[in-house]
Amino acid sequence: MKLKLLLLIFGTFICLNSNAQFTYQGYIAVESISECNVHIADIDSDGDEDLLTSCWGHGVSWIQNNGEGSFSPPLQISGFGLFNHSLTADFDGDNDLDIVSVESISSDKIVYFENLGEGIFGSEQLLNNSVAGPRMLAVGDIDGDLDLDVLSISSGDDKLAYYLNDGEANFGSQQVISTSGDWPNSIDLKDLDGDNDFDIILSSSNDNKVAWYKNDGSANFGSEQLINSTSNGTNSAIGSDIDNDGDVDIVFAAYTDNKIAWHENDGNGNFGSEQIISNIESEVNGISLVDLNDDSLHDVVSWGYHTQKVNFYENSMGAIFGPQTQLCTTTDSLVDVQFMDIDGDNLDDAVVSWSNKIAWFKNSPQSATNVKENLRVNSFNIWPNPAQSLINYHSKTSSSIKIYDFSGRLIQVNNLSSNGTIDISNLEPGIYLVENKVGFESKKIITLTVSD
Repeated sequence: MKLKLLLLIFGTFICLNSNAQFTYQGYIAVESISECNVHIADIDSDGDEDLLTSCWGHGVSWIQNNGEGSFSPPLQISGFGLFNHSLTADFDGDNDLDIVSVESISSDKIVYFENLGEGIFGSEQLLNNSVAGPRMLAVGDIDGDLDLDVLSISSGDDKLAYYLNDGEANFGSQQVISTSGDWPNSIDLKDLDGDNDFDIILSSSNDNKVAWYKNDGSANFGSEQLINSTSNGTNSAIGSDIDNDGDVDIVFAAYTDNKIAWHENDGNGNFGSEQIISNIESEVNGISLVDLNDDSLHDVVSWGYHTQKVNFYENSMGAIFGPQTQLCTTTDSLVDVQFMDIDGDNLDDAVVSWSNKIAWFKNSPQSATNVKENLRVNSFNIWPNPAQSLINYHSKTSSSIKIYDFSGRLIQVNNLSSNGTIDISNLEPGIYLVENKVGFESKKIITLTVSD
């Protein structure tokens, strides 16, 4: 698929259009003193994606999406600390998204904020402060008890640790998995060996490692298993099925070596040799894996704090990557780039944070120019939830219903009429994502709990 480029200039940004076309939509927020990392989620449970920001010197805030990409001013959640990463999940089982955050340097702690409903948050609750230089969090059900636990990495003490949730947001004491990674800087949870539980992917920069830790399903993790230790300055590693063969591969970036590469998984957690995606990627600070051109393959997006560039590598035919294409540049330092459907057209838009500003860019690939005109309201629903062996469903029309495990692995596909039942007796107890999509109809995803 050839990429056609068109130069657009907006303020401090230069954006290039390709088959994944991004057009500047304006500032979402301007923070006077902060650089912000961004997490995107439906904070107020109104069906569209909001923004959660973690800012140096400006704390944790959320920004309400008013629909069609219009945003309200930031609403402060925390005090004005040095926060650098936040995630959302329903930790207390009340069907809204709570927040966990890390605050570094000033106090070195992990904290929790309960969502009291519609994006109103309770006061800060300490989750743990036995961390030195906490960098990043991950969330998943690592012990198989159907609630969501928290994991952390901290670069000052090299800890990879977890905190078990009892289902009511009461978190257990810190359990250290490993201190083998020297300056850990990224963590991801994926099922790497096909046994239906979350394993851990970890990168660390001072020892140039990408490694994984096997989970036995009860939060008992094995020792470090090296995937790569020869790439200088590894600073990001993510799991995804990029070759479309049904298992989770690993893509990583190496800051000092100026490269992005991937390792193929055989499905059992055995990884092949390094395969280069790019070796001209100057000082890459982060990567995302996202389908930007609506072809059901994960493309690679990278960005650099000092280079001030967002680059794109198109994945075609399953892990055959095209040349580097520049999506955006800025005259200020890039902090974070995230992708999510902002305007409800079923396409991933870009949210870009740089210096003290956050802006968004609409994705309009040529293959989907008429998507918005064909959208219909998606009334898909399932019950009971939790369920054991059968779920009932309702949809406006015949549709494709897909069930994924919480790591993103496709488990089951059902092409069904508008009403009926789905046999889920083959599913192990756990948390799943049920997706309904009809042609260009807006996709709807429901979280399903399968119980014993």
